[in-house]
Amino acid sequence: MGSHKKAVFRSVSSLRLRSLVYGLIGGGVIGLIASGFMPDGAALAVGAAFFCVMAYSALIGDDIEIAVDGEVFVLHRHGKERLRFRLAEAEFRANFRTSGAGADCLLTVRLPGGGIRYIDCSSFGEEQFMRLLDSLGDVVYKPGKK
Repeated sequence: MGSHKKAVFRSVSSLRLRSLVYGLIGGGVIGLIASGFMPDGAALAVGAAFFCVMAYSALIGDDIEIAVDGEVFVLHRHGKERLRFRLAEAEFRANFRTSGAGADCLLTVRLPGGGIRYIDCSSFGEEQFMRLLDSLGDVVYKPGKK
């Protein structure tokens, strides 16, 4: 990495809101399907549970921030630092896939000491994920590139 400028990447609110809407629609569909073979109250509970899981994921689970500052990688989740290491001490692998529902962006990190951490960066969106990979430079293995 040639530059020591700090780059910060955050979850995109509109993508998190879209996930919340998908959860609402999905909960309704699941509740409707479940009502075909369950009592109405139970079907409503199943649909509501699905929505709650999706809402948690969209509002809480997808609240991440990654900072690349010189040679240091820092992951914040819910405003708290969860992971910090030197870029030279880790190995990265990026997986990216687009679909009609958006982009799946996964960063796999082999940490110093051998542990592996999977970071779902889908809430960053495609453009911001690609900028993150650029800021990491040549330390990232991108399938299909040599």
